Formats: sequence, C-alpha cells, structure tokens
Amino acid sequence: MLKIFSVSCFIVTNRIQRPKNFPPGPRPVPLLGNLFELTIGDPLKDFERLAQRYGNVYSFYLMVSRL
Repeated sequence: MLKIFSVSCFIVTNRIQRPKNFPPGPRPVPLLGNLFELTIGDPLKDFERLAQRYGNVYSFYLMVSRL
C-alpha cells in the first residue's frame, strides 16, 4: 500500500514539472497547484507579490491547470 502511494506521488510530482521555455513561478503542489500562494482576503495583492518576485510574466498553476 505504501509503495503504491509513493509511486503515485512520484508520478504526479513529475507531471507538474514546468515545460522548457515556460516562465518562472512558484513550485506547485501536486493536485492543488499554487492554491496556497493565494489568500482569500486579497488575491490581487498576492499576484502583485508574485510579479515582484518573478517578473511581469510568471507561471501559475490553479489546481492542475497552467495559467
């Protein structure tokens, strides 16, 4: 059971890797993406903070979708 879970986590983690020539951005969490980078109160401030850190163009995963 533990082996199956470990292999599943490894496969999911490898699928989320950023493709070549993709903009920089925070590292996503498997299945949740960068959901933890956002706060409920003011997500626009969070996007501004990410822009300051990674530049005007950055990658962001919302769940399993790349934005």
